[in-house]
Amino acid sequence: MNKHQGFLAVLRFPKDASMSRNTHYRGIDRLPPYSPNSPGSQDVLDDYVFGKFKDEAGLIPNLSLAQELLRRFSGSDQEFEIIYVREYEGGPDARGPDLRFLGYDVAGQSPFWSVVGDLPEDEEITTFSELLNGHGLFDSVGKAAGYLERYRSRWLEDKSLQLSIWEIYVVVERIVV
Repeated sequence: MNKHQGFLAVLRFPKDASMSRNTHYRGIDRLPPYSPNSPGSQDVLDDYVFGKFKDEAGLIPNLSLAQELLRRFSGSDQEFEIIYVREYEGGPDARGPDLRFLGYDVAGQSPFWSVVGDLPEDEEITTFSELLNGHGLFDSVGKAAGYLERYRSRWLEDKSLQLSIWEIYVVVERIVV
């Protein structure tokens, strides 16, 4: 199985995050909500959702295309950032001078609904929420795998839903002088 990897232009501060049980969440599930009536950003949302930016996995295949999309979102009333994501498969991580590791997320394929960003209502979830870092993600793949295993056995209603562990990195914006 090929692991998916690529970029996403996501909301830096999603409006509904304050209502979440994971208020610090900065993972994969921060795509702008699609509405056919988004003032000021309808054309760019249409291109993002239906156009040339995403591959068949729902990811932007290269950084220059992600940066082009980010520039097009500059007129939006919301703030965006670029993240690099890849399904965890072991081996060396992707850290580099232009990427800062945020943590591990547990989410499905596109549209990337996260079971970490959307923690279940359950007393037992406190044990897992205490393991989250300042970005609302897991610092280790072991902790993410433990949560995924517990989520599948206890809270997953649709057993056909494919969930994966994702490495999440924010693209560091360089200021050119």
